[in-house]
Amino acid sequence: MAVPIKRLKVDDKTSHEDAKLLLFIQWMKQQGFVISDKVQISKEGSCNEFGVVAIEDIEEDHLLFTVPREAILWQENCAIKKQIKKDEHMLKTMGGPWVPLVITILYEYFNPNSYWRPYLDLFPNYSTLDHPMFWERDTLSSEAGGTGVEELVKRDVDKMRKDYDNAALPFMKKHSKLFRVLESLEFHMYKKIVAFIMAYSFTDDRNDSNGDCDDECNTNAPMMVPLADVLNHITEHNARVVYKEDCLEMRSICNIKKHEEIFNTYGRLSNLELLHLYGFVQPFPLNTDDTVQVSLDIVLREFKEWARDKEKTGCSLDAKILYLKSFGVEKDDNVLKIGFEGLVDFEVLRTILKVLFDESFDAKEDYEDCYEDITYDTLRNLPSEWMEVIHRSTVAKSKQFPRSLLEDEEMINRTSSLSSRQKQVLYLRYGQQMLLHKFIKSVSECLESSRFS
Repeated sequence: MAVPIKRLKVDDKTSHEDAKLLLFIQWMKQQGFVISDKVQISKEGSCNEFGVVAIEDIEEDHLLFTVPREAILWQENCAIKKQIKKDEHMLKTMGGPWVPLVITILYEYFNPNSYWRPYLDLFPNYSTLDHPMFWERDTLSSEAGGTGVEELVKRDVDKMRKDYDNAALPFMKKHSKLFRVLESLEFHMYKKIVAFIMAYSFTDDRNDSNGDCDDECNTNAPMMVPLADVLNHITEHNARVVYKEDCLEMRSICNIKKHEEIFNTYGRLSNLELLHLYGFVQPFPLNTDDTVQVSLDIVLREFKEWARDKEKTGCSLDAKILYLKSFGVEKDDNVLKIGFEGLVDFEVLRTILKVLFDESFDAKEDYEDCYEDITYDTLRNLPSEWMEVIHRSTVAKSKQFPRSLLEDEEMINRTSSLSSRQKQVLYLRYGQQMLLHKFIKSVSECLESSRFS
């Protein structure tokens, strides 16, 4: 049963944080949110600062709450939407798709009379955000080496800097009367807003597959959805968002017992993506969407070594690398992806291996192949030469981590002495090493078996 917001329950103890939460609830009431009387915003029973918890048993497909479209914060529903629309071409060509929303939140956050003040006050100074982009460089290199975090952070921070210098800052200078905060605004604050969007925004994907959205349509622009972003994420989630014309609905996808937390999903994301985008990971083996990835650069290097050891001729790489580049594959791209069931997205790696092992390579030939999953059960069906290079590549990847699997296993048993950052990167590293260890062992067994067949 969905009821007016006045029946939403919160914890009885009142603190500074609770006072802000009560103001947020009052604001939702004014905006026409409708919420089930079976749920409660709470710090108790939540895996994070806040969460939504069931206070009664909930059945499958129960309407947990609705968020009116008018209450969604994004570029087309803010106090400066006219200015953003006027400069839309500059923002799109000089910056990324998130720049309009970053500008929107910067304006609303520093506006004491903002329509979204009670919502934005739940995130004071965004001090709880602890994405790797805010970590010390030494921590990234010494603790997260080999995981891919450092590379993602560098790529994204470089992109943020360009967006800030080329699009956001020029826009705010042009409209300086609206952005009096410019005098004290620093790039670090811009990064915090981006991290806030990364961690809490939603994307309405209703038009992703039907082709109805033209270049002028902003349906897929990121947006902030109050209350929906209070729900935390786990892989085995129990709720989902339903996008409708006039509102967003949150519905249960299974039975939920009293006192259980209600979880949304941020998508099928690896722990690397979760840490980079949201600042947390799920300890192994809870995230069944986790992967460990090997770059094309490693695969190429190990292929060269393999070809030299086997005294193979006709394996010149220059033309083949150019061919792969024509398909948008670069040396730092992750092309060998290992998940819980085997190789993930194998069609890319299959094409690469077909090109590399063709001694009569012809750039005019079509090397693309039909898709076929490679699970642990079908791994033995790959050509033995392919498996040899895959094995070399995964072993090389395992040597990039700052600690061995055994050392990480020992640390897992004494996490109480670790900081939050150290725990998160340990869980990330350990999960990747566990996936890698299982895969290397399986490939070794397949190669051993092929030698006797």
